[in-house]
Amino acid sequence: MADIFLSYAHADQAMAEKLCRALEAEGYSIWWDRQIPGGAEFSKDIEKELQSARAVVVIWSKHSVQSRWVRDEAGFAADAGKLIPIVVDETQKPMGFKQFQFIDFAHWNGAVDAPAFLEISRALKAKLTGAVDAPPSSFESAPAPRRPVTTLLIVAALAVGILAGALGFYQWMGRPTPVQESAGPAPQTNDGPQQASSENAIAVLPFDDFSPQGDQEYFADGISEELLNVLSRIEGLRVISRTSAFAFKGREASVGEIADALQVSHVLEGSVRKAGGAMRITAQLIDARADRHLWSATYDRPLTAENIFAIQDEISQSIVQELQGRIAPSADAAAQTASTDAYDAYLRGRALTAKRTVDDITNGIAELNRAVTLDPDFAPVHSALVEAYIYAASYAGLSFDQAHVLAGPHVERAMALAPDAPQSLAAKGRSLAVFEGDNVAAIDFYERAIAANPNFSDAHRFLGLAFSSLLRADLAKKEFEIARRLDPLSSVILANLFRTNWDLGDVDAMIFLAQENMRLYPDSIFGRMTLGDLLREQGDYAGAHRLYKDNEAQTGITRSQLADLYADIGRDDLAAPRAGWRLQAVRLLREGDRRRAAALAHNGSPPEAVAILRWAGEREAAYAMIVQDIARRDLLSAQTQITARDQAFDIYYADILRGQDDPAADIYRARLADHFGGRAPADFQLRESHYAGAMWRMMNDDPEGALRWLDAFIAAGHVMPEMALEPLFDSLRSTPAFAALDDRMADNAARYRRAIEAQLADPEPGWVSP
Repeated sequence: MADIFLSYAHADQAMAEKLCRALEAEGYSIWWDRQIPGGAEFSKDIEKELQSARAVVVIWSKHSVQSRWVRDEAGFAADAGKLIPIVVDETQKPMGFKQFQFIDFAHWNGAVDAPAFLEISRALKAKLTGAVDAPPSSFESAPAPRRPVTTLLIVAALAVGILAGALGFYQWMGRPTPVQESAGPAPQTNDGPQQASSENAIAVLPFDDFSPQGDQEYFADGISEELLNVLSRIEGLRVISRTSAFAFKGREASVGEIADALQVSHVLEGSVRKAGGAMRITAQLIDARADRHLWSATYDRPLTAENIFAIQDEISQSIVQELQGRIAPSADAAAQTASTDAYDAYLRGRALTAKRTVDDITNGIAELNRAVTLDPDFAPVHSALVEAYIYAASYAGLSFDQAHVLAGPHVERAMALAPDAPQSLAAKGRSLAVFEGDNVAAIDFYERAIAANPNFSDAHRFLGLAFSSLLRADLAKKEFEIARRLDPLSSVILANLFRTNWDLGDVDAMIFLAQENMRLYPDSIFGRMTLGDLLREQGDYAGAHRLYKDNEAQTGITRSQLADLYADIGRDDLAAPRAGWRLQAVRLLREGDRRRAAALAHNGSPPEAVAILRWAGEREAAYAMIVQDIARRDLLSAQTQITARDQAFDIYYADILRGQDDPAADIYRARLADHFGGRAPADFQLRESHYAGAMWRMMNDDPEGALRWLDAFIAAGHVMPEMALEPLFDSLRSTPAFAALDDRMADNAARYRRAIEAQLADPEPGWVSP
């Protein structure tokens, strides 16, 4: 075990290496994540070293203060009384560590006789030897507060443990490039509610259930969420969304720590007691900055829906009086119901569908439909059913056509009952986008929902999804970042940001977001999905497979990522039961059955259908679909971008349009020329870029250039079975150079196949059988 554990952000790796060399020269042993061996269990490794080290040196910088895992390691060290903090720039001390006096390494040049290094040497001597004659170190001018170790769970699931694996996954893959932890999502923009400031920002924590039977948790949660919804309509007040506010449920964390993690100034907490025909609701508003109660109240009322809504209004008005000195608007009548049973069913249904498992979605939809039966004029339940049916199609095996039929009447009813309510507007936009593929029209409804409630994080997220579908990645990223400020601990939003940064080709941001999602939510399907996609992108098929299999076991349904992975490694027998129409069509094409493959594509949606039709030789049909897609998604707009995940489709569209002498071909070719012109494979880090770059070279009659791009693609460990179908490579297939590349790609697939077959031979408990 090492004397010293070094905690730092990877953007500060140069400083970390310099400090390590100097301390090792003084005879100290140091552990840091560069020492994680390939194949190690990272979480156990890091936690063990952190616990066993006698001193923990934390390098604070503008990068590391944003890192929750550095903060968690520092918090653990402070609790254990072995923290030695240094600072390497002019950054402000992070919350929770302001009582420590840091050692200033901002101008240290590496010399062991420099004042900063002499200071840390004295501090280490005191920590490691307990020598009483060691001069007191300035960093310990105040004793460290003894916080409970469980506060390390504030941002969920002990970062030092589970996500240490993500910290080391470059070593996991045997790659020398360090993870750039600091390269997270781009700096926050100046758009959106209240931005990064915590002034006039509030989190509504889940109310406690004090009912005699302890069976009213869903009701307590529902009251909290409804209060959150009422408060979110107040102009100038930033309200943290449900996902993030509820992330602290059941955890031992102080109000101050929660407020710090969510960047809010105030916290509302309370409890609910429901027994027979009576209820008691208590609430208290806390100024987290001053750690004082501003207001509290207890409401003992008969259990009626009217009283529930009246209490929500009273609480919200009291809060606004405290924060702003003016009364909050009352809730719209359409957002209320006179039926206590309808409201109860609505709360149950929302709580169940939010879990996104097959059984919970099914039961949640049943509860929501029961609420509709009890009160058909209760507008919010209709909006909730629209999203529930979308969940059912996404996670519970319902077809999107069936979901459309079932959701349609509820969209229209929500809009008829509450046409200006943000939930109704968002539901209408979701129906247009998801069921009709009309994201252009959906944008208007999302923007109206945001205008009605700027704190509506889901509306910002839906708007981001619409922009993403329209290949406007910059605009999508902006909306996802606003959504994240309103809901900073949402696994779904982190996954959305991951994919948008993938579209933008920002690998550093992808790494950060995949790590962050898995660190916060190691059991989330979204956390595993994003990290799995990243590992597959980086060539770690076995690591990706394990995560995809865990997701399959959790959700009870198959995932397209798993089917694609099996197809890549040549295990069509495993891919087939999980394959959607696209993979089925690819299999038919490889078997030479173009007619049946094209028939499947005619029922699909572009751009995947265009790819299949093009490979099947149905260029006229592909062209007709492209023309419709361009019109539907406004793809000739100046805001449309070439995105990393869709580069191959841009090539397909350009190729088909050129063959039809369509003027739109010139727009596509100009974009591609701007994207690839004057750039080499080394300028791109993602596999789709290398593959699309090779096709672009063939479109420009440069076979030698195409071979160079394919060489980079295969040298990075990638596999693309569809390469055998690509007509742009037909003239290369007979060349020895192309055959050699094909053999190397087969070797990649065989290597991954062996690793995955070994996992399947010794499966994890709960995995779905092959």
